[in-house]
Amino acid sequence: IWMESDIRKGLTGRYRFRGARLKAAQDIIQHRLIYKTAGRKKRLIPCYAGRLNVVITETGDVYPCESFANKMGNVRESGYDMGRLLKSKEAREAIQSIKNNACFCTHECYMLTNILFNPAMYPALLREYMRIMDSPASA
Repeated sequence: IWMESDIRKGLTGRYRFRGARLKAAQDIIQHRLIYKTAGRKKRLIPCYAGRLNVVITETGDVYPCESFANKMGNVRESGYDMGRLLKSKEAREAIQSIKNNACFCTHECYMLTNILFNPAMYPALLREYMRIMDSPASA
């Protein structure tokens, strides 16, 4: 794992693409959030699993995420109509249980979504982005 200062200074060699500084800012925030979530053993920001991301198994079962046991439905049984599946009673119950803090995790793919699609995180993203822009290596 890279240190925040290494990311800000551009020492990782990982962020060399258009929008890389924003991605670096998101990664720094994500690392902090994962650390805090694991330490506190509770969710610190809203989770969008089941609303913005889903997992589909090889048999067509749909889950909000890999860690969640409550199935939202099956794509085959819904006639491959994801819109209909996501409006099902099972899907609504799974999403509601996530909203009710039934779980917490440090899953990086979902943490990425939870940061980038959460307007409450934008000030922190902007602050970190500005720190990266002010860093000597970003010039």
